[in-house]
Amino acid sequence: MDRSWPVEKLGRTARIGNGSTPRRDSTIYWDSGAVPWLNSSVVNESRVTRAEQFVTAAALRECHLPVVAPGSVLVGLTGQGKTRGMATILDIEATLNQHVAYVTPDPSRWVPDYLLWSLRAAYDELRYLSEENGSTKGGLTCEALKQFRLTVPPLMYQRAVVDYLDRETVRIDTLIEEQQRLIELLHERREAVTGAAFLNAQAQQPLKRVVRDVTVGIVVQPSRWYVDDGVPALRGLNISRGSVSARDLVYISAEGDEANPKSRLNAGDVVVVRTGQAGAAAKIPKSLDGANAIDILIVRPGAGIDADFLVWYLNSPVAASRINEGSVGAIQGHFNVGALRELPLPIFSLNLQRRIAVDLDTKVAAIDTLIGETRRFIELSRERRGALISAAVTGEIDVRGAA
Repeated sequence: MDRSWPVEKLGRTARIGNGSTPRRDSTIYWDSGAVPWLNSSVVNESRVTRAEQFVTAAALRECHLPVVAPGSVLVGLTGQGKTRGMATILDIEATLNQHVAYVTPDPSRWVPDYLLWSLRAAYDELRYLSEENGSTKGGLTCEALKQFRLTVPPLMYQRAVVDYLDRETVRIDTLIEEQQRLIELLHERREAVTGAAFLNAQAQQPLKRVVRDVTVGIVVQPSRWYVDDGVPALRGLNISRGSVSARDLVYISAEGDEANPKSRLNAGDVVVVRTGQAGAAAKIPKSLDGANAIDILIVRPGAGIDADFLVWYLNSPVAASRINEGSVGAIQGHFNVGALRELPLPIFSLNLQRRIAVDLDTKVAAIDTLIGETRRFIELSRERRGALISAAVTGEIDVRGAA
């Protein structure tokens, strides 16, 4: 960065303000409105080219709403997610609510898109600034934006940065989109592999006829047994497809465990989520042998059913479609014990069950590795994108003449 370039308060080089929300019960402000009215969700867009809501000329007059010109940068002022501090640029004339600020740049000092890139590069600083304002929820203010300092390079340099970043970020964004499409294809491949494994069964039987037992965890007032330290008890939130997490376990007293022996878990049992991610299944590991269960379904496979095979089947598209479509009694995402007992299970010999489970372990692990590597590539690409923007607007790289 050229040390001769001035560092100035944003309020000295741009007009900054925000808007308001006209009363919703005043039809004069909303009915047949033609003026685009924006809320802070627009800062999640790359550019603002349209509006979802409109207000009337009366709202502009009576509610002190600003008319914001195209080329103004919009900054989110509030929000606990990523919205606060995010920036976009306005391509239409519009007004806005109190949760988003407009920054209309002095054209003799700023190229609008360069100001946009500068504020995007300053996202972390703006977030930190908003958290210093004393609000427990965090919030930027227009005054804080006016006091925020940015380097103001010559317009020629700003234009060079805009050209460079427009070109390079498109390349990175295109690459990210391609990798996201690859992840979608890999997920489709994963579903196809797991679904195909169960297509060649000669027969099917209701689950209740081929396993030792299907039961349910503690349902009636389980909290009456809660203690700070006791017998660990699994809930639905501890179960995802194919795995059991010991994070956020609750504990019940020894008395509660003794009162509920039918829900006590053994290593090798299969547990199934009832509510939420209904049907998600996992095998109980040795580390949770003797734990109890709260409001989840429990399958004790018995001698003729391989637990790993059963888990793969319950998590397969074949079983999931039956559960999600309600064909076995799942209602509003709630899967009951009677429905699980009636779920058709493909019948294979025990040896073939084991071979199917091992084959799926190998094939799906390879696909999951590719998905993980692709997600990491996307993460690194996004980090590179952010670093590139920061380096360009701070002058760490000289973009003049960059091809």
